[in-house]
Amino acid sequence: MKKLCYLFLKAKTAHLLYLMLIFNVVNSQTNVLVMSSADSTSYKKMQNSKRKAISHFNDSKYGMFIHWGLYAVPGGVWKNQKMEDLKGPKVAEWIQLAAQIPRNEYAELAKQFNPTNFDATAIAKLIKSAGMKYLVVTAKHHDGFALYDSEVSDFNMVDATPYKADIIDALYEIKGAYSFGLLTNKKLIGIRDPLGIRPLVMGSLGKAKIISSETCALDIIGAKFVREIKCGEIIAIDKDGMKSYNPFPNSKERPCIFEYIYFARPDSIMSGVSVYEYRKKMGMELAKECKTNGDIIIPVPDSGVPAALGYSIQSKIPFDLGIIRNHYVGRTFIEPTQKIRQLGIKLKHNPNKKLIKGKKVVLIDDSIVRGTTAIKIVEMVREAEASEVHMRVSSPPIKFPDFYGIDTPKKEELLAANYSIKEMEKKLKLDSLHFLSIDGLYKSMGLIKRNSVNPQFTDHCFSGEYPTELTDKNEGILSSQLSLLSDN
Repeated sequence: MKKLCYLFLKAKTAHLLYLMLIFNVVNSQTNVLVMSSADSTSYKKMQNSKRKAISHFNDSKYGMFIHWGLYAVPGGVWKNQKMEDLKGPKVAEWIQLAAQIPRNEYAELAKQFNPTNFDATAIAKLIKSAGMKYLVVTAKHHDGFALYDSEVSDFNMVDATPYKADIIDALYEIKGAYSFGLLTNKKLIGIRDPLGIRPLVMGSLGKAKIISSETCALDIIGAKFVREIKCGEIIAIDKDGMKSYNPFPNSKERPCIFEYIYFARPDSIMSGVSVYEYRKKMGMELAKECKTNGDIIIPVPDSGVPAALGYSIQSKIPFDLGIIRNHYVGRTFIEPTQKIRQLGIKLKHNPNKKLIKGKKVVLIDDSIVRGTTAIKIVEMVREAEASEVHMRVSSPPIKFPDFYGIDTPKKEELLAANYSIKEMEKKLKLDSLHFLSIDGLYKSMGLIKRNSVNPQFTDHCFSGEYPTELTDKNEGILSSQLSLLSDN
């Protein structure tokens, strides 16, 4: 069970595991789970949950289903009788019924259930490499045997087999970033990684308890924010209330700084402060670091808007919407091919030509990943007859890939990892290009500067300093961390 649970959780860190009843109430990045003690068993709620689960399944399209249980011990043969020769379904999982095995005799099989050769890591890697989007494991079958530490019966992996393990033990094996929810017919469980790299919050709506990746989801459904789930905390909510568990050694919080730059919605609250305000301050720090003689500040919509407003306030250069975004087109940096990304950019943005013509334009964006969007945006502004085009980016250059579940590219695909600032200027056809410094970014977060010994945030995409072992990248063996700091 230890390795089985590890498979669940490890797959989640790679964004492969989609647990049942994940409601996308905000967008593809904001997941909400709701459980109400008053109506959790109602037929209406069950049907609604079923429809949402089916919709989520249809959207995911490609995944793996693992069908495994106690019936694997006899392997379709009971007292020299094969399933094919017995009455009923000709599949091994129905052997108890087909062979009319007494309950107590069937339960004895648990003593032989010891899957020490089960390689969860290999399966997780197979799922990831094949491009699958989810993993489903039959955790409890019709014979009543549970692959988890059940509270209602001792007929489970932990209590009845030699293997003996539970989800808490499995969590210790995970090295990475995760926050997720588990929903059973009796409990709502939330878990956040020990460093708090990924956000997780708890809310309430009447007697119902809610777990969400962001506070904006609570606002949308009219729920009240209760608190953030602490680093390494596990909460279990049922009809009797909430229990909190802290199985990990105390660790210094180190949230992902890119959540504040881009991943989180601007209307969310993180660490008690509006994400929108953080992004405005990034724009203000950027203007302090690099003064520009421009006529107009234009954000790359929509993620560049808060930083552009901050830059405009600090620089006193007028802000205006010189590029109009089509909101029916999704994020382009996560599209699978360059051709699709380029088409998406054309459909997504259109220049306000009359506003741009003859102006010294200062474009503000939150980040540059591959450079695909930046190239097309600059091209649009040039075609709109801007006299000059300058770009200012409210984060440092992204030189290192993410290994914590976010679909960012390999290092060789990252623009800043392969080109100098001057080379990027030329490639993007800009008159000038400037990125916010790392210390400037930390100042935006209310700090004096980055602590080089114990960084306050997870900023690996800029610094190359990953706070955990990179199990996925190094196939389970951590190589020298310092090698990641070079440009080779």
